[in-house]
Amino acid sequence: MPDALADALAGQLRFVSPHLKYINLNRRGYGVLDLTHEAATCEIYHVATIDANSDQETLATVMVSEVGNNLVRGQGQKTPRL
Repeated sequence: MPDALADALAGQLRFVSPHLKYINLNRRGYGVLDLTHEAATCEIYHVATIDANSDQETLATVMVSEVGNNLVRGQGQKTPRL
């Protein structure tokens, strides 16, 4: 899918589904969810290929939600307490 089309579609998805925190329609990858008593942390990784075994991956984003807070933020961002 061309990048411009993917970006436009991602924008529409965010508009109709604002709860989606990360959308990338051109890359493949996986997420690792770490749940502790203090927070839920999700790391999203992109992989170079899905057609063969590979150790090539890049960290795309990290999202965190602390205990007692219903907001998700990027790692390093401050989240107000509600």
